[in-house]
Amino acid sequence: MTTVTIGGGLAGLAAAYKLAGKDNIILIGKNLNSEAWRQVTGSLATQSKNITIISYKR
Repeated sequence: MTTVTIGGGLAGLAAAYKLAGKDNIILIGKNLNSEAWRQVTGSLATQSKNITIISYKR
């Protein structure tokens, strides 16, 4: 199963994390290419989750 979250920032990621269990997460949002996002998603990815980030600029 794949859980997709659009927007919501960290709250959206937290909700997807709870729903996904050990499944895949796709995070879609604005300006998600920062170092802080890489650190957050990198640490989650080490916990058996595959996280795909789709970032866009407006």
